[in-house]
Amino acid sequence: MPASEDEQRQPGTGARMLARLRQARLALVVLAAGCVLLSLEPEVGPVHLFALFAAVLVVVLVSGSVPEILRRADPPTRPAASIWPDTSMKMLVEALPDPCFIADRNGILRYANKAAVASFGPARPGDPLSFKLRVPELLAAVDRTGRGGVVETIRFTDRNPTERFFEAAISAVRLGRIEGKVDFVLIRLSDRTDLVRMERMRGDFIANASHELRTPLASLKGFVETLLGPARNDEVNRERFLRIMLEQGERMARLIDDLLSLSRIEMKAHVQPDRAVDLEAVLRHTLGLLETLARENGTEIVVERGEGPFVVRGDQDELVQVLSNLVENAVKYGREGGRVEIGLARVRDRTEPLAPRSACATTDPASRPSTCRG
Repeated sequence: MPASEDEQRQPGTGARMLARLRQARLALVVLAAGCVLLSLEPEVGPVHLFALFAAVLVVVLVSGSVPEILRRADPPTRPAASIWPDTSMKMLVEALPDPCFIADRNGILRYANKAAVASFGPARPGDPLSFKLRVPELLAAVDRTGRGGVVETIRFTDRNPTERFFEAAISAVRLGRIEGKVDFVLIRLSDRTDLVRMERMRGDFIANASHELRTPLASLKGFVETLLGPARNDEVNRERFLRIMLEQGERMARLIDDLLSLSRIEMKAHVQPDRAVDLEAVLRHTLGLLETLARENGTEIVVERGEGPFVVRGDQDELVQVLSNLVENAVKYGREGGRVEIGLARVRDRTEPLAPRSACATTDPASRPSTCRG
């Protein structure tokens, strides 16, 4: 039967018990000798009997110092090794924002923090780690760390319930409970799903952009070769070829402008605008850019202005681009001879103001007004 926690904290428990047994044995020996003496010597009276008991008492009192001597000589016992992490280790793991699991060196789950439960569901301590993380590469790395104490980092994909990408940092925890062996293995998981998806989107975008650039380039190259070859002296088709080349060149220019705009937006994603922009000036500039397109399509652009001023904080070039895209699409995909109406007015805000730290939550579909108020 394992020793209790109080017995583990009190050194020399075995020595004290041995000393008490010796005291009792010595007292019994003295009493037995007295009884034998009384049986052999009938003339021994009460005085002798009292002296006998006094002698026994003296022996017991004198032998009472033996436990202290034995306790000093007995080295303190070492507490038994525990298979469960202590409270301080659990608190440290709970403070980490990433999902973390603690397993023993045999791969048995001993603890999972709240982030791990939220990401992978409830985990029952005492079950094999493979019940919760069914990743052969991860389990093999945990086994190697538990046996040799090596630190490993692996990446794996979890497809339950959806495809997610994780990076696992596996390290050994040595507490000195068992000399020369690993006590626990810490598995810390970092969710890389957003990063991997962004890399995929970037790769797809580069592939699509390369394809879009290759098409007009091939067209330009073909027409140039034709003009330098068979159509060198063909006055009839030369002008038609040159117009097509101009259209393809403009297509390439628009694509390059889009790439530059995307790069500029990514660079300024975390930069707060600090310039005041007049929206009337933005509107006038946009109408000037699209005047020719609207006239060619027979589209009338009507502007309704309210009471100004219309000054906001932002980036003028980006606002011009946004408004130009909206109006251009309305002109291109509207009916011929139609009408595009643009309204410019101040809107009175009747809602409760948002705290600055909660402004980003306005784009979160799961947010609620009660959670965003300042």
